Amino acid sequence: MPALVVIRRSRWSRATHGAQSQTYRDAPSHGKPVRIRILRKRYRCQDCEQTAFDPIPDLDGKRRATTRLVAFVRAQLQPDVRGGGP
Repeated sequence: MPALVVIRRSRWSRATHGAQSQTYRDAPSHGKPVRIRILRKRYRCQDCEQTAFDPIPDLDGKRRATTRLVAFVRAQLQPDVRGGGP
């Protein structure tokens, strides 16, 4: 039987701990690159004093890119299953 693990939830302050402008890449529009600039708020945990940005669901957590751009790139890298493409 696995050991019981208790995870303590952090208490994030409602007051912001500053903000930072961040730039993300998005899928191309009409063949041109798209960049999105977002002012993201930072919050501080009342328990451990760590800070974190507010989450934005459409941003990829590992890259400075939107999930739409990640899907676009993956689709471009897939071989053409119909047989006529590169």
